[in-house]
Amino acid sequence: MLICGLLFRAANIKNSLGCGISLCASARCARASKANQMGRAYGVIASLTMIFTGIAMVITAPLFALLFN
Repeated sequence: MLICGLLFRAANIKNSLGCGISLCASARCARASKANQMGRAYGVIASLTMIFTGIAMVITAPLFALLFN
């Protein structure tokens, strides 16, 4: 979390959508709070990513359980 701002600058990532998704996809709640500190748009995208990945896990987990049993 301490170096995410440096990594974004080094990779020249300035889009709030890309930053928010990458922050939240990497470590869920901790990164979502960091994204929220970076700005409102970052926080919204990070929170939406966390919600959608949670929904995807709820949908796919039973499917994987059926496949591997």
